[in-house]
Amino acid sequence: MTEETQERILRCIERHPDWADRRIAMACRNQKSTTSVGEVRALRPGGADTIKIDDAEIFIPPDEIDLDELLDRRRGEYERKEASEKARKLIPVKIRGDKPIGIVHFGDPHVDDPGTDILALERHTKIVNDTPGLYASNIGDVSNNWTGRLAVLYGQQTATAAEAWKLAEWLLSSCPWLYVIAGNHDSWSGAGDPLKWILKHTNNLYQSDSVRMALTFSNKREVRLNCRHHWPGNSMWNAAHGEMKAAMTGFRDHILISGHTHRSGYGVVKCPATGVISHCIRIASYKKYDRYASERGFTDGHISPCAVTIIDPKASDVGLVTVFQEPEEAADFLTFKRGKK
Repeated sequence: MTEETQERILRCIERHPDWADRRIAMACRNQKSTTSVGEVRALRPGGADTIKIDDAEIFIPPDEIDLDELLDRRRGEYERKEASEKARKLIPVKIRGDKPIGIVHFGDPHVDDPGTDILALERHTKIVNDTPGLYASNIGDVSNNWTGRLAVLYGQQTATAAEAWKLAEWLLSSCPWLYVIAGNHDSWSGAGDPLKWILKHTNNLYQSDSVRMALTFSNKREVRLNCRHHWPGNSMWNAAHGEMKAAMTGFRDHILISGHTHRSGYGVVKCPATGVISHCIRIASYKKYDRYASERGFTDGHISPCAVTIIDPKASDVGLVTVFQEPEEAADFLTFKRGKK
């Protein structure tokens, strides 16, 4: 605080002792400087702690935030949060042109796990890079990220925690990602988020647990994707039960997709009111061999570690989205579709 600002505040307090700190601060602001409520409070008699020892006085400004300042900060935080949440309800994505595109939705990678098919990860990222119009997406659980009492599980794998983040950085920089979602394993990092730091300087959309976007092509065709690490709802008969339940109870999106359970599932739902056809997909994982699942006798529901959705904006509603379990077949199909005249 400059001497000029201090004098201005003291004069205002002297003239208007009954004014609230906020009003004093507003009155003392000018084009050259701003005045905070905390500064006013520190200069107001009784607004700071004074220690008297004989003829000596020690003046200590308060270390607690003023209530008015606290409320100001909380209002600003809420406004930013509300604006962000509203914008994320349906994120607009403009696709240049009206040619078909494809999205390889990578199931839980768990890049540091010994049971993960790293060869498939390398092969599939290469397909994305080598195929025009093909994008990648990540449904979460990039690494095991053992934390807390689960950190002992690093003793059951050869990759250390540091090596795990090195592998995660390799995967996230290996190809262009349309979106990346954090899974439950990724969220175990606590207050810090290494994935957010890794993706900070890349041109990728990163969300903590879900992303909903509207792809709009130049011919004005819109395709909505609703992607989560896990859609709630389980059925022993249908691995895609959660996605189909969501489609039938309000989410009128063309693609609903998730991972988490390391099982493959697929179903199609049509909304009778709007006619929207929803492709409901549960992706398995690149972690093919799982000690935890084996010990508990979980049945093998793994068909493919990923799923590919081919979107043709010129097709009918029935042919708008085509789903593949094999990226190689999907890439060939997409190349054929994009080459048609």
